[in-house]
Amino acid sequence: MVKEMEKELASLDKEINKKVAKVADIKEIEDKEKRLKEKEDMLDRKEDMLEKGVKRMRDEEQQFERAAIMRPSSSRAMPETKTSVEFVQDFAKAQRSSTLDIYELVEQAREMINSRNFTNAKQIYDRIRGEYSGLKDIEDKKKVYYEIMELKTDIELGLLG
Repeated sequence: MVKEMEKELASLDKEINKKVAKVADIKEIEDKEKRLKEKEDMLDRKEDMLEKGVKRMRDEEQQFERAAIMRPSSSRAMPETKTSVEFVQDFAKAQRSSTLDIYELVEQAREMINSRNFTNAKQIYDRIRGEYSGLKDIEDKKKVYYEIMELKTDIELGLLG
């Protein structure tokens, strides 16, 4: 009778451990979903800002072209340069890619931490700090800052443990 109860207790212990592991996995997935949602929201805001900026630049460009039409023909010759809309679009692509680059580096560093490779994780962290200092958008910097601080903490805790 006692042996049967011990077996049942061991079996229940195994079930509890499995369920705890599943809960931990679910929590990790929820955290990742939350981070992805934040990234998506940030990208949506940036896209909206860019669309507004592009529209404003196009409006200004049209006004400029209308004003150029009214000038005498000798002053109409304009140098071949990028339009202001193209300039804004190029700048936006550069900004978006640098922010996304940082998130990709954070993911790489997390993979290194998960594989207990803290030396490489620290090197990636140093690269991230360099990229972070080059960010111009304050909202992006705020969101990325917390990711970087969490990463730094994970590395330091891993080195201690």
